[in-house]
Amino acid sequence: MNELASGSGAKARFRKWRSFRPDPHSRGFRLTAVLAGFLVFALVLVALYGREGRRSFAVEALTGSATVRFDGSERAVWKLEDVVLCARRSRRAAPAAATESHPGCASGLYEVRTVASLEFRWPAGQAIGMESDGEMLAITLSPVLAGEEPEALDVGDGGAPLAAGSRMLLDRKAVLRSSPLPVSGEVTIGTVPSGGVSGLLREGRYVVRETLPWRDVPITVSEGTLFTGDRLSFVAAGASGAAQPAYGFLVGPDDVKPEFTMTVYSALGPSRMRIDRFANETALVSPSWTERAVRDPILVAFTALFSLLTLFGGLGGSIYAFLFRR
Repeated sequence: MNELASGSGAKARFRKWRSFRPDPHSRGFRLTAVLAGFLVFALVLVALYGREGRRSFAVEALTGSATVRFDGSERAVWKLEDVVLCARRSRRAAPAAATESHPGCASGLYEVRTVASLEFRWPAGQAIGMESDGEMLAITLSPVLAGEEPEALDVGDGGAPLAAGSRMLLDRKAVLRSSPLPVSGEVTIGTVPSGGVSGLLREGRYVVRETLPWRDVPITVSEGTLFTGDRLSFVAAGASGAAQPAYGFLVGPDDVKPEFTMTVYSALGPSRMRIDRFANETALVSPSWTERAVRDPILVAFTALFSLLTLFGGLGGSIYAFLFRR
């Protein structure tokens, strides 16, 4: 009797369990399954696209100033026409009795000479600042290393080498004839606005290209606009924030706008684009995982296919319920 009672109790519990088992054809079960699937899908997306790949920034900006610290690349060969060279005089050197002069270079501070044609490569570590007022592009040589006496730059024209503080001056027509002027190294475009400062970045745009999971070829994942007064540079990801290399070229100002155009590409790697703005505002540009995901053509195609399968699955379930469960 006890055995029969025990068997009857087990059957009763089994029937009770079956009564609570979800019906796979019910609307609630299908909705729960779909939501669970989307949750798993979202977690997979975060895991895949939350990891940063190697990225490169492409920038085109209209600016009145820029600075470059060259890396010695063979790309940085300049061919200039009708350039005025202003070699900074040593404090101990006495001014020559007769010297060429130029409004942009005081004869007491510089030895001035004009060269019709010039070709040279910027050495590694040499830093320059460039500024345009629409009529003249002024290029000023900065020290190679802060606090140290740099070697003077010999541009090969037979004149005095150009020490730190020396200048190169090109009028608008000379810049256009010499353009494009390639740059390679640590590049900063524009200057932060303050009272009396010139050389502001006027406008620009940028595109971010990044490698995505299982692919080595970067694709466009983000883009944006630069505003007047932005100063941008490229830095390493992480706490160090060290300057990252970039390369590109400069095209001289036209008859309409006084600024020159800088087109620059950062080296492919784990980098950020730093934008400094008025009032000490700083932004580090880096694409989010959602930007990577929505720009991935493989994911877009997979999502479309998954949506169609879900749609047809739900439609099939409704048809089944209509035909066989009435």
